[in-house]
Amino acid sequence: MAEYISNMTYPDGVTFDELDEQANQYIGDINKLLAEMQGSRYKFNNLSGIAKSTRFDECKIVVILDALKSKSIIEEVVMNTRSYFKLTELGQRLNLYTNTQ
Repeated sequence: MAEYISNMTYPDGVTFDELDEQANQYIGDINKLLAEMQGSRYKFNNLSGIAKSTRFDECKIVVILDALKSKSIIEEVVMNTRSYFKLTELGQRLNLYTNTQ
């Protein structure tokens, strides 16, 4: 059974089931980040690499990564004192939400 992110809650308490503009923006940001990680040729991605591929500010990425870590969609791995992020099995199986309006 496919997992979906539409029932997640963003750190400021906005749920993705809400149809307001703010929630839709969060869905788009999370989908873009996850799509970049799912399509990456690298298994491990660092913060600067994710920022470069998504063109998001690193502060925004940290907030999104924290939310995804709390849902076990990604995990953080430390190698040679640097933090890297990789998709968990759940993160690899996710079907990304698209707004079809």
